[in-house]
Amino acid sequence: MKNKMGPIEKNEMIHAYSMLVPTVLIVLLIVLFPLFASFWISFKDVSISDLRKAEIKVTEKFSKK
Repeated sequence: MKNKMGPIEKNEMIHAYSMLVPTVLIVLLIVLFPLFASFWISFKDVSISDLRKAEIKVTEKFSKK
């Protein structure tokens, strides 16, 4: 007994995978990018004194009216 799929089942399977694959890739990127980034940063020699000062980039002037 062969388990043959009809054209409707094939179409549903293709549709399901076409929605599932991008979702899985996005979730993997969201999980794996910070993981690899923290792994990469862990090998760099960084200290608190190496960090740059925060710059305020506000070009508007706020005033009371």
